[in-house]
Amino acid sequence: MTQPPYPPHTPPPGPGQQRPHQHGGPQQNPYANQPFPPLGTPHNNPGGGYGAAQPQPEPPKKKSVVGIIATVLAVLGTIIACIPGIYAAGWILLLAALITGAVSLFLSNQSTAWGAVALIITVVGSLIASVVFFFFMAAKFIGSLPDTTQTPEISSSVVGTTVRPWDEEETLDSTGSPTPTATEYYDSVPDENGNQVIEEGTPGSRSNPLPLNTTLEGPEWHVDVSNLNFDGTDEVMAADPSYKQPDDGKKYLVFDLTLTYVGNETDAGSEMAFLYFGPGEESNGQPLMWDVNGFIDVDTPFQPQEKRTGRVAVSVPENGAEDGTFGIVVPGTEIPFHLALK
Repeated sequence: MTQPPYPPHTPPPGPGQQRPHQHGGPQQNPYANQPFPPLGTPHNNPGGGYGAAQPQPEPPKKKSVVGIIATVLAVLGTIIACIPGIYAAGWILLLAALITGAVSLFLSNQSTAWGAVALIITVVGSLIASVVFFFFMAAKFIGSLPDTTQTPEISSSVVGTTVRPWDEEETLDSTGSPTPTATEYYDSVPDENGNQVIEEGTPGSRSNPLPLNTTLEGPEWHVDVSNLNFDGTDEVMAADPSYKQPDDGKKYLVFDLTLTYVGNETDAGSEMAFLYFGPGEESNGQPLMWDVNGFIDVDTPFQPQEKRTGRVAVSVPENGAEDGTFGIVVPGTEIPFHLALK
């Protein structure tokens, strides 16, 4: 009997029946108990595919507090570094701004904008402060140079002082005077009332009066004071018996006043201010008494190159009068010079 070409058909087992095992053992389902990848994740592609989670955006960077502080320091440093007298503090603030601004650029998760602004302001501010400092120092240096262009002939706010080489016993007469040895000129400054005065501490000021043996020279007038008599009440009364007696606690100081007119105008008037300042007095000086008979005549006009000498009186304290000063404004000028009385 011949073998059929195909094995006989075996019907599938019915319910509750088992398929007969072939080759001596049960066959296993090749797909049973196999792990399956999770839904949405293709096989062998764990990083992507349909349904994969989208990447999260980076969180925004925070404002840099250090950068803001650096910017504030840079602005303040620029302003203060341009103010004379405290510019050193401004440079310190600029240095602090430079350091803090550089540090702020390297802080993690913080904006670098403020730090960059601080560095820019620091650099620009340093340049501006350097220019201001240079011009300030240049102006200060130029202002300290002596002004050699001023002369008494072109400025009424400058008065010359000529020191005479006389001793305490030497006196002046109406025909001659000692030869001057040196001449100095001083600039004036305005006081609190706007009047021109010699700066305090300068020779000729109230706190540093010139010696008594000093000739004050203006553009057209010279003034000399000499031969002081601190007990001159009797001298005044002898020259003019009808003159009033000094007030209580006062006496008369009498001295020689020499006025020399060196201008070219005829019939020139000698308009001048001449006051006595007692010890400690800064203002409201005592004016001279021009009306004593027999004393100097200042009402008669002066002629060119005329010199006139005469006695003058002024009321002074009975005690300590020698510690005061004369405040003199030479005719044709505006600045009062002070002369010591001893």
